[in-house]
Amino acid sequence: MSDDGNSLRNAISGSHQDETNSEVLSKLNEVLSMKSKLDEVLLMQSTLEKQVTQIKKRSESSAAGSQQNNNVSDEVERGISKRKSSGHLRNPRIFDISSEETDTLSPVLTGDYIVLQDLDVNSPGFVTGDAAFGRCGIQMLPSNQKVSLDYDDYVFQIFPAMVYRSQTEQSSRKLARAPSFTTGLSRRSSSFSDRENEELILEERVKHEQEQNKQLMEDVENGVKRDPLRYGQLIQLKHIKSGNFISCHHTAAMRDVACRKVSLREGSVAAQFSLLPCYKAQTDG
Repeated sequence: MSDDGNSLRNAISGSHQDETNSEVLSKLNEVLSMKSKLDEVLLMQSTLEKQVTQIKKRSESSAAGSQQNNNVSDEVERGISKRKSSGHLRNPRIFDISSEETDTLSPVLTGDYIVLQDLDVNSPGFVTGDAAFGRCGIQMLPSNQKVSLDYDDYVFQIFPAMVYRSQTEQSSRKLARAPSFTTGLSRRSSSFSDRENEELILEERVKHEQEQNKQLMEDVENGVKRDPLRYGQLIQLKHIKSGNFISCHHTAAMRDVACRKVSLREGSVAAQFSLLPCYKAQTDG
């Protein structure tokens, strides 16, 4: 009987021990599960902190860039307002074609006043013109983010392409008048009266052409002609301070021979530029 009691007690204690072991294992599994979840939370927190740091850096850099643009835009707007009140500018509308925040629903119109920005990361700046020497180039932004108070140097006005056919022909004839053997023969073959009549007709055409261009410029400046620009269209950019147009030369630039030289000159065929799209998805027209 005593042996049976002992075996019964051993069985009961063994069952209690098994229950205790199962409870310990269950608790241990719960602890391990909680630890893995905690590790996941810590990893997610670390990832979020890195993302927040990157966002802060981007916002600081974009804020610095926008502050530079705002400095120039504020100076230009104040200058335009001042000139408008004095009567030098009529129907102005500032438009920065280099800005990424441009409203795509608002097209650029002829007669708009624009500021051209060079988006080069290494040397950002704005296109400026020298009224005294007729020079045109990039004015790099200083390190202190301050801009010149000469706001007129940075402002250009958009004009449609004007006609210079007769003026170009007149210039070509003047260059062809240089003494040479061939010109001597041509002069002998044609009478003086014929050449004189041709010169008079060409002079009248030039005057008529100049009057048309003058009327077109007045219509644009007075806001009468305000047409939206389209890709592939020829335009001219008039420098506000000098009154001349950005013109392209056949010769290479002094600092970069891969580029052509540009300057500020009176209106001509060399001052006409084609408006091209930046992306292939944008077609002409």
